[in-house]
Parts: sequence; structure tokens; C-alpha cells
Amino acid sequence: MDEKDIARINELARKQKEGTLTPEEKEEQARLREAYLKGIRRNIRMQLGTYKEEDFQ
Repeated sequence: MDEKDIARINELARKQKEGTLTPEEKEEQARLREAYLKGIRRNIRMQLGTYKEEDFQ
């Protein structure tokens, strides 16, 4: 996910607040948000994967 995608997410969120989001834009928003969340989940899994069980005891 690059800066352009994040900017588009923010733009669509503003349009949603204004109530001017089209059905196509809602679908685009859902796709972009899911891609964003997948990236966050992947990064968290990678970070947690670097820890050993002893680190939590």
C-alpha cells in the first residue's frame, strides 16, 4: 500500500462523511481498506514472529 492508496482512502472517507459517496466508490473504499488492514496484520505477524516465547515470560 503506497501513499497514493492511503490518500484515496482518506478522500473516500471525507466523501462518506459528506454523504456524496457513490456505490462504486463504496466498493473501492472497502477494497482499499481491506488491503490496508491486510498489510497491518502482516506487519504485526512479522514483528511478533521475531520474538521468542521466553521474551513474554
